[in-house]
Amino acid sequence: MKLIIVISSMAGGGAERVTAWLSERWAAAGRDVIVVTLADKVEQAYQLAPGVRLLQLGITAESKGFWHALQANLKRLRALRSVIRRERASFVIGMMNTTA
Repeated sequence: MKLIIVISSMAGGGAERVTAWLSERWAAAGRDVIVVTLADKVEQAYQLAPGVRLLQLGITAESKGFWHALQANLKRLRALRSVIRRERASFVIGMMNTTA
């Protein structure tokens, strides 16, 4: 079973800590776990367990108006959809309301 956890970044905070903890437990239980972040490559506040893959998409950007925000959201959606299809995920979990 392959699990993907989607979160804005792993830079620090409660949701990031929970993501690290859940991914560690699921990997220890024999699941294939991938943590996907939308943020640019930034230093992680919480290290992921061995065997947990991290994919940093680097597609967050400040929106400069409605149309720019719409285009940015479509870009993020396409990138996430591509990862989910390529990885053939059994389950995808969005952490926080920005990725759910």
